[in-house]
Amino acid sequence: MSKHLAVNAVSKPQRRETDARVAPDVSIQTPLILEDNYTFIEPLGVGTQGKTWIASAKTTKERVAIKIVSLADTNDWKNFELCEREARLLGDIDHPNIPKLYEVIRDDKANAEKIYIVREYYEGESVQQMLDRLESLSQDEIFELWLSMLDILNTLQTHRPPIVHRDIKPSNIIRDLEGHYKLIDFGAASSSTMNATGGSTIAGTLGFMPPEQYMGKASPASDSYALAATICSLYSGVSPSDMMNDELSLDIAKYLGHVDWHVVQLLKKMLDPQPLRRLYRADEIAEKLTEIIGALKEGRSQTIEEHLRWEEEKEARLHDLKEGIIEEKRSRKEFVILFVIIALAVFLRLCSGLASI
Repeated sequence: MSKHLAVNAVSKPQRRETDARVAPDVSIQTPLILEDNYTFIEPLGVGTQGKTWIASAKTTKERVAIKIVSLADTNDWKNFELCEREARLLGDIDHPNIPKLYEVIRDDKANAEKIYIVREYYEGESVQQMLDRLESLSQDEIFELWLSMLDILNTLQTHRPPIVHRDIKPSNIIRDLEGHYKLIDFGAASSSTMNATGGSTIAGTLGFMPPEQYMGKASPASDSYALAATICSLYSGVSPSDMMNDELSLDIAKYLGHVDWHVVQLLKKMLDPQPLRRLYRADEIAEKLTEIIGALKEGRSQTIEEHLRWEEEKEARLHDLKEGIIEEKRSRKEFVILFVIIALAVFLRLCSGLASI
């Protein structure tokens, strides 16, 4: 039998986009369980947990995104159940840049059980697509995205219990037609309660996820790490997986030589391999980032390369100063010795004169 699982009351999709609509492809078959309410239009993407389709809601004619998670595809009953629970967990989150969850439908009649997750659809371009097109983003665009994601993370972190996305990366961030950045694909999301009770499974993307996630452990600090790794890729155009050293830490200084030194230091604190040492609270990071942006607007900027040159020059000045002090001490010592020798010579001559009298 099929089950329509209740979700906290969320209004059905309202008309948001006025662009021309593509007529549904008659060759695409809408799953029978969804036929009364939705019509599949075209595939949107394929992830580790399932395939997502763009569909039209028959009552409002609005587009929605429907992810299909199949037990046969995941081959993991625990992961399948978590997808269902964690999707419903998002039902009470209200944030303009997080897709609204409309309903979760479980189909037990199929040969292999399936879950259909129906959410708000954002028309736009993923940040990964922007990177593929532009190679890197401007600093202003990066700051705008960074602050937008921190606002989202603050909502997830202050939720009770906190929610961990676990797979923040450029392909899961959408820039909609109005220029707003949206975080999508909460299929890997979990609550910190689930992690604490051992309900977490390994999820995430190589390079973007922190060391603890490789062991199936995730916390709000894990999302901050993933966001920092994402920001590094936006600055450099290089995937974090290519920045990893032998200790599985990101060697970002090598790739961010053109970036402001204070920005890099902030990223390093967010990328600390140890979760307990990591700077992760979104409100604190946003405060520090806002201060850096203000300083940059006032012209107080210094890239890593400039900072290293400044450090080298400072070391050289200190070395010269030390050498000068040593030389001055040596000169003083030599002067004292010379003075003593002259004084001694004068004394001996005086003594010699007195003796002759």
